[in-house]
Amino acid sequence: MVLGVGGCAKDSQLASRAKGADGLIGLRLSSPAFENGKKIPKQFTADGADVSPPLEWGRGPAQTRGYVLIVEDPDAPGKRPFVQWIVYGIPAEQTSLREGLSSPNGGAMGAGELKEGKNGKGLTGYVGPEPSPGKPHRYVFQMFAVDKPINLPAGADRAGVLEELNAHVLMQGELTGEYQR
Repeated sequence: MVLGVGGCAKDSQLASRAKGADGLIGLRLSSPAFENGKKIPKQFTADGADVSPPLEWGRGPAQTRGYVLIVEDPDAPGKRPFVQWIVYGIPAEQTSLREGLSSPNGGAMGAGELKEGKNGKGLTGYVGPEPSPGKPHRYVFQMFAVDKPINLPAGADRAGVLEELNAHVLMQGELTGEYQR
């Protein structure tokens, strides 16, 4: 199920709202670790093991040549949402990412097509929720089915990935988790 997010001016700056990244909404994205709109378990945050959560999604349309994942915190301070994780080069036949695939202490991606981009800390890989104490932050997991492979080297930044997505998104889906300190 895909639900929209609301409540913050920076929501309009999420990758899924970027010009050219506006494919059909309807790609099912979920996690066996948490439900949409619910709390992200501590093990997937900077307060825990800080490893990436497991994700599962439905297949995109027949023209799908791959998937791109961008995870952002629209509630973080700053002008843009804070990037938690970017993964591209996900093959069209793949419909899941395993728990612990990546962490700030060194991803476990290994060899293959999957590549990680830079997060908001300037590192390559997953960085879990680490909000300031106070109100909860939302973490928006955005999955894009694309009609061409994303041919960027590992370590690409958000702007470069969004440029590659431009006009190539067929379908997209979102999963939102919350975390509070």
